Amino acid sequence: LPICLEDGDHFREGARHLVLCGRHSPDATASRVVAELAETGVEVRVAQLDVADREAMRALFDDIARTAPPLRGVIHAAGSLRDGVLLRQSWPESCDVLRGKAHGAWILHELTRNLPLDLFVLYSAASQLLGAPGQGLYPAANAQLDALASARRRMGLPGLSVAWGAWADVGMLARLARTGNHTWASRGLGSIDAAHGFAQLRRLLESGVSDAAVLPIDWDRFLLHLPAGADRTFFAELASARAPAPVASTPAPAERLVDKLRARPVAQRREALLELLTKRTRHVLDLDADAPIDPKGALKDQGLDSLMAVELRNLLNREAPGPLPATLLFDYPTLDALASHLAGTWGIELETTPRRLADPVVALSVDAEGGVDAVGDMSDAEAEAALLAELERGAR
Repeated sequence: LPICLEDGDHFREGARHLVLCGRHSPDATASRVVAELAETGVEVRVAQLDVADREAMRALFDDIARTAPPLRGVIHAAGSLRDGVLLRQSWPESCDVLRGKAHGAWILHELTRNLPLDLFVLYSAASQLLGAPGQGLYPAANAQLDALASARRRMGLPGLSVAWGAWADVGMLARLARTGNHTWASRGLGSIDAAHGFAQLRRLLESGVSDAAVLPIDWDRFLLHLPAGADRTFFAELASARAPAPVASTPAPAERLVDKLRARPVAQRREALLELLTKRTRHVLDLDADAPIDPKGALKDQGLDSLMAVELRNLLNREAPGPLPATLLFDYPTLDALASHLAGTWGIELETTPRRLADPVVALSVDAEGGVDAVGDMSDAEAEAALLAELERGAR
């Protein structure tokens, strides 16, 4: 294997010549590992370049062919995240996610397709199988790796795409866990230690499969916290007979909820609605039942990220008489603002609400001539597109 495994303080197996490529220079940890490899007699060459830069990669491969032993294996582990609902993603952000992982993998394929490789390994991610609210771009890039590995197999070339779960000490999820923002752990996903992970990689390489997933996971807990809209039948064979019903994420019917709120005295409705929203937010944040949440504080300051925002909106959607927009938690970032908006949308009068928030308002937009036009007659899609365009101009 072109991967060195650690046994105590000694590297016990692996390639003796390595070329490590990355967009950034090695940090302190990577430099230490490179030094340790060198002490065991492994020749390590570090190249700072972008794998999606075709000419730079071609020059590197030409240099390897001239100055190093024959290239026998490729492991592609590049990746970039841009979490957020698709409505708020721009094409440059999409390109950034797809460039390193998907386009870079294709360049590696083209530059090595005529070489007698022993292995061609692509590091994918289990999120494309498990469902990651707020992640549309990253799973799309990983799905392309699976397709490429399968295509290489059909060409008679080596190809393996591994959808990894969370590694214990390295990787994107490990960095999130260190900040206390590891939502996957609350959904039942465990972590992979290096020895187990590389043992599974060896097993997959020997099996001859084109794509597979490696992830320690509590399937019962995962299914209990499955996001709204996910296809439960996809996981049907993984659920045990003792799996509990998803009580916490299945609220009462929307009509019953709205009727309950309307049945209360006007002075009590805001408090009741805030209590409901607080309960749902605690569930998404995986907080204790009595954990305080400031109704006037920004939810992002409470730990709500873009993925959780989508999950919370999906949860509320089950109690809404009508569909709620995907940008709900971005437009109303505090529980207080969210309560006022939902009350207006659902036609529930609140004591502190001077008017129904669902009443039409006059919106303004800048036309092509620079003048201002009322857009009350615009459709929702047209108004949303105009707003996003205006925000885009303001961000420049």
